[in-house]
Amino acid sequence: MAHFEVDFLSYSFGRSVSFTAIIPSAASSDLSDYKRNQYKDIPLFPALYLLHGSMNDNLTWGQYTSIERYAEERQIAVFMVSGENRGYINRGKDRYFDFLEDELPSFCERMFPISTRKEDRYIAGLSMGGFGAYFHGLSKPERYEAIGSFSGPLNTKLPEIGKTTPLMLLREDKKNGTPFPALFLTIGDKDFLYQDNVFFLKFCQDNGIKIHSEIIKGYGHEWRFWDLAARHFLDWIPRTDAYAGHVRSI
Repeated sequence: MAHFEVDFLSYSFGRSVSFTAIIPSAASSDLSDYKRNQYKDIPLFPALYLLHGSMNDNLTWGQYTSIERYAEERQIAVFMVSGENRGYINRGKDRYFDFLEDELPSFCERMFPISTRKEDRYIAGLSMGGFGAYFHGLSKPERYEAIGSFSGPLNTKLPEIGKTTPLMLLREDKKNGTPFPALFLTIGDKDFLYQDNVFFLKFCQDNGIKIHSEIIKGYGHEWRFWDLAARHFLDWIPRTDAYAGHVRSI
């Protein structure tokens, strides 16, 4: 796995910003075949934009989970950016929605060997990041093949994430007949957002909206759960890229 810590000047913010990129690369098991050029004419990788929760940053996923190993095994690039407790939405001069929706993907698709196809682009996150993933995926459904929420506040109005909830966006998309990305939701039954997520799931069921849900017993709002959730999401996402259907040993 190639690990990059990137700083660049953002048009959206008018200042330097940082993000983490993890890109599949050669594993130790590949190096026995010294004649093979691992990086020549390789197919482009699918991309997951993975969002953290409040009071975290772009480094936290790597510190508390095995996301790098999961991504390497499944041959998918992962990009993690700091949301700075802003919910990944535009608020005043903080243009987080514009940055995540337009500028960051454009930058990454120019700088890294990742696909530009909508079918190869996914967004997911934990807690506040689950809100952000659904907010982006339901606001711009034409850009994502799948979206995932891990313990996200999907129908709770919190000061740090603004007035519009993912459930409100889902209702609007349903009313307008807008096609949805594939939806993934997981929550622990001891999480304080459990009832919030159950309410969201009931709306989907009552309105014939297809959603993959996993309610896992014994977990609260915690990293043990989010590590599990990330792996389950990576195994679930619908993939049509050159690496689909294979989990490599590393």
